[in-house]
Amino acid sequence: MILKKSIEEVSETELSQIKSILKPFYVDIESLVERELKLNNFIYLYQDKASHILGFFMVNFPQFNKTGNNFIYLGLSCASKHKKNIGFSLYAKFTLDAYQLEKEFKTKIYLYGTTATSTLLRLLTKVWSNLRPSLEGEYSQNDKVLSEKIKPLLNYKSNADDHPFVLKKHASKTLYSPAEKVRINAYAIKNKIRLFEKIGVCEEEGDRLLVILEIPDSTKIKEFQKMLNTNEI
Repeated sequence: MILKKSIEEVSETELSQIKSILKPFYVDIESLVERELKLNNFIYLYQDKASHILGFFMVNFPQFNKTGNNFIYLGLSCASKHKKNIGFSLYAKFTLDAYQLEKEFKTKIYLYGTTATSTLLRLLTKVWSNLRPSLEGEYSQNDKVLSEKIKPLLNYKSNADDHPFVLKKHASKTLYSPAEKVRINAYAIKNKIRLFEKIGVCEEEGDRLLVILEIPDSTKIKEFQKMLNTNEI
């Protein structure tokens, strides 16, 4: 079951379970969780029949307007290693909600987030549309303009020489565990993903890649609805 609730409604028990899920993947989960609780206002929880959390996905829904673009922050997500497709299910459920908002407000919604993992990059392309920069590092002038609009939302100030999608030392207190680094590097090598090296993202120095995506079309939305209704994911 997937439950959506406000960050303010998260109980101490749920927070403890969230931290337990994160523990194998990060060195310092306390500062990571503290930061993400401040950045996001809603969380999707994937629970088993005993209401034990197996995965979660934090997001920040802004106050929407009808006169310009709107941006939704894709925050911290993580899932237990013991059950497949939890992350995909959480992303799909969120996407259905975002799709309805885009239709309701009749305005363009951009999704944005940060990452330093090749595994997540590949998953993003399976869920949402028009990833930029692309896996090859390509982006347009309009994409660059969008990135400059988004950076203040992350409290990030760019330098003139910065790559438009590289956030230097943005997450200096967040480091992956040794085991997770090995897994990430092996995945990147196997799938020939060289984007981070190509544009100068160094996870150990706290660098992050800014990603911008869009809500998929109605065809994929219908696929997500069917999958969630029939528990195929």
